[in-house]
Amino acid sequence: MNIDEFTAVLSREESPSSHELGGPQAILALASEFVDSVYADRMADVLSQMGSDAQSDYLRFAVGVLRSNPYPLVVAAVGEHLAGSNISKSEAMLAQDVLLLRARTTNTHLDNEMASECLSGAFLLACELKASKSAVIAALERIEPGDNSLLVRRAALLAGLAWFWENSRDIEGALARLAEDEDAGEQAAFELGMIQVDCALSSLDKESLFVRLGGALRWFETAENIDPGMLEATAFRGTLRALMLFCDGASTSEVEAQLTQACEAAGERYHDLDTFSVRKWLRRRLDAQMTWYKLSCALQGLTDHMSERSWLRALPVLQQIADLRSTLVSLATDSGDTLREAVTRRLASGFVAREGLRAHLQDWAADVDTDDYSRQHALAMLAAVEAARSDQGKAAPLASEDGLVSGARPDDEILGHAGVLLTAQTAAPLSEQQEKCFAQITSALRSHDDYTGSVRRDVDVFVIFLVRFLSHCLDVGYEMGKTSFSFLFQQAGAKPLEQQLQEAMFTWLHLLAWGFKNHQVRREVPDVASGRADLAITTEAWTMYAELKREMTDASRAGLTKYLGQASTYQLTGPRIGFLVVLDLCSQRDWTLTLLDNCWVESVQTAEDSSPRMVVVFRIPGGRPVPSDVVTPPSNTRAKRGDSKPKKTKPEANLGKVASWRKGTTPRA
Repeated sequence: MNIDEFTAVLSREESPSSHELGGPQAILALASEFVDSVYADRMADVLSQMGSDAQSDYLRFAVGVLRSNPYPLVVAAVGEHLAGSNISKSEAMLAQDVLLLRARTTNTHLDNEMASECLSGAFLLACELKASKSAVIAALERIEPGDNSLLVRRAALLAGLAWFWENSRDIEGALARLAEDEDAGEQAAFELGMIQVDCALSSLDKESLFVRLGGALRWFETAENIDPGMLEATAFRGTLRALMLFCDGASTSEVEAQLTQACEAAGERYHDLDTFSVRKWLRRRLDAQMTWYKLSCALQGLTDHMSERSWLRALPVLQQIADLRSTLVSLATDSGDTLREAVTRRLASGFVAREGLRAHLQDWAADVDTDDYSRQHALAMLAAVEAARSDQGKAAPLASEDGLVSGARPDDEILGHAGVLLTAQTAAPLSEQQEKCFAQITSALRSHDDYTGSVRRDVDVFVIFLVRFLSHCLDVGYEMGKTSFSFLFQQAGAKPLEQQLQEAMFTWLHLLAWGFKNHQVRREVPDVASGRADLAITTEAWTMYAELKREMTDASRAGLTKYLGQASTYQLTGPRIGFLVVLDLCSQRDWTLTLLDNCWVESVQTAEDSSPRMVVVFRIPGGRPVPSDVVTPPSNTRAKRGDSKPKKTKPEANLGKVASWRKGTTPRA
């Protein structure tokens, strides 16, 4: 193979094989011709895969690229690949020396861009292969305020990461110097803030914790002043200030104002990170940032809801507390868990101040349907409450009785983890029975792999809509419902049609479904699993499908299993969670069942399915008589005056292909 053919293969294939390049002999013969090529990183990959016989050739080629290749991104790719390869410490130090020597050339903009990549490569070799850390620190200390902005920012970022090697005071001094750069000092200020955060998390008491967090806060504010568009500085500043205000008992409006800014900045930061590839050496830093972003979202709105007079949102608020405490676990250090202890004590004071809130907490811990994860947090909170009760004189609600609420919150996926139910109920809170219904359904879905992230948020919002829709169907009278909801009542002539249910749901979705815009809701959607879906809601990540049916012969739970196949078939290319809404025109004409008895979750799985498909079922009683025409049904379990009440039985295990969950009831029609 000649060099032109060789070049053509390299330019065409991102990861060419040895065979495509003419075999090992041709590769070794022509490798030196590509040291300065834009495809040098591809050649380095090929050489590294040729085994131990070509190890010295690979090392020689890679070092040659680091020494003279004119393309910064090619040098970065080869340096990162070399740091992840099986070379000795002395070989790693040789490559590091080449990079650090080249990093000293800073005459042009291209030189500075190359120098920044050389510093990154030298840093990575020190991290991964035990090359000299002191040499990297010395090189970073040579960068001064007023140097090229790109180089100043990269040096600051690497210095901040290098601080975690030995907690070097010299690095802190270098960063403080770079933070004086009026044009590019924001990265150095941000790194100093991160160092203060790390020191704070190692504090042994609340006082030193908040002194250090205050120091971090000032550095993040400095970074914002230099560059108001630095989203990560805004997110950290808002989160830290909100935490400190929260633990100090500040007003709800003050806390929420900071959290709103933090969550908005974090949302934009998430979006930005999705648009470019993350360097390997940055991933641990970004993981830490994401944890703090999640913390701000877990805290948002909590003081609002715990300070309301009527706490109908008990279950989701308690779950939000569990999420908050769980997020704080990942911020613990070997020295302790002071931050979580401080937040827990503040939450506990709110429970002590209000007897009703403590009762909610006790019920949550004792409820047989509370999962182990939530129960652990409930018991920990109860222990904190008992400790706080010994000092009730200082206990205060989390906000004043008439404290301001936080206002509109950003409708962003990042807030989906922080209590979608809370925001969804802002306009119309759920009743206690509706909350039980919501909990019954979401508890059955919680263990499924697909019920997470934005999918969980979307499912929760649709379940809330269906709970309200079913509640209205059970409550509305003939005079108010005879036009749009005529299918609910007994009438002479033809039976109600499935289309009437579809029209009512379609209209209600457009008018009342929080979280979905009108254009996202569609009906009679074609080309779904080779069929047509009755209702669909298209979100950014997936499409939810609801199959609508009319049943006139057997609408019992067992009778409705015949429709599960169609409802679960719409889940072939997305999350395995679907919906089935059935207009029951037969089983409840004489005796209507309650809200809780008309919704449940089914699971469909064959031996070939890797995971079950979940179907949320809502049964809409139709063709019902008015209450004055209802006759008391015969029943052998109805308790007479003085008789003991029948015992509740647990759901029977179902060994067939269809399993179902329901809270504390036996299967019934």
